[in-house]
Amino acid sequence: MKTNQTLITRSQAITMAITVGFTFIIYWTISIGIWGLALNKNILSFALFGACFGLLIDILFIVPVIATKKTQEKALDMQTSANLVWGTPAIVIGILGLCVWIIKIIFF
Repeated sequence: MKTNQTLITRSQAITMAITVGFTFIIYWTISIGIWGLALNKNILSFALFGACFGLLIDILFIVPVIATKKTQEKALDMQTSANLVWGTPAIVIGILGLCVWIIKIIFF
């Protein structure tokens, strides 16, 4: 049984990969920047570190995988997988940073 899969061009796959990459850079920038706020350090330097970390993840793991997909379904599957593998930890790290910051405000 053959399914009907939508083929995408190389430029569409690359555009999708770059869009997903920017999303992860934003995720990691915000989550690590929150830790700069929680630790009373320079938020911008922590955010810059988070952006560099997100860019490193994108270059090594996310963009090459999504950019090589030939069908829209496979590209969306890889986008979802990358979000689960790399996006969820960024969100959890950011939430933990917010919790630390709130506890610091309340008790210290």
